[in-house]
Amino acid sequence: MSTETDKDKAYTPPWLVKNICDYIGDGMRRKSVLDPGAGTGAFLKGVRDYAPGVVGAIDIDPVAAASCGALCGDFLAPLPLNWPPFDIIMGNLPFSTSAEHLERALSVARERVTVIMQAGLLQRTGRKWLKLWETAWPDRVLELGRVTFASPDRDHGTGSAMADVSVYDFVKRGGSWVGRGEVRVMRTDGSIWPPLPQRDLTGLEALGHRASHV
Repeated sequence: MSTETDKDKAYTPPWLVKNICDYIGDGMRRKSVLDPGAGTGAFLKGVRDYAPGVVGAIDIDPVAAASCGALCGDFLAPLPLNWPPFDIIMGNLPFSTSAEHLERALSVARERVTVIMQAGLLQRTGRKWLKLWETAWPDRVLELGRVTFASPDRDHGTGSAMADVSVYDFVKRGGSWVGRGEVRVMRTDGSIWPPLPQRDLTGLEALGHRASHV
């Protein structure tokens, strides 16, 4: 089970949701999509523009869940039996338990996991990350740099927090989550720069993965 902390309450800005949805584009059509941490419902609203088959959302915070019509519950716990299988898991994972939530997302999604997490996770050498990277590797990482997120403020009601984040996009092929490990940079206008030079990918090579360039 997970316990949400104040630093986990970083609500995704609409511009970033739109960029991610535009990036996946037709890959969402007629697919079932689940947001594992609905927050203010930004992804819930954004993916509906692409008319997927089913859109679901869950959040452990009862106030956040009620505000956007999501199910109040823990994504790390068993999902409701009456929910359908989900093709895509998409959202902003809690920073304090991102490894656990990513592992859970990869076990639930049938085709794709596209999530916002802290930057630089591919270079993490902690046991839980190394174990995770043995069975899963992103198809593409879109580096966003420093992003401002809305967050609750105990004294003033609302506030903001900045964090270096990336979008990690996992695509299942042949029953495997091991992708190409291509690292790109997404700008705030939604365009994506070419793959980073090989000299900037030494962290990937050190872990035994090769970054492909297209």
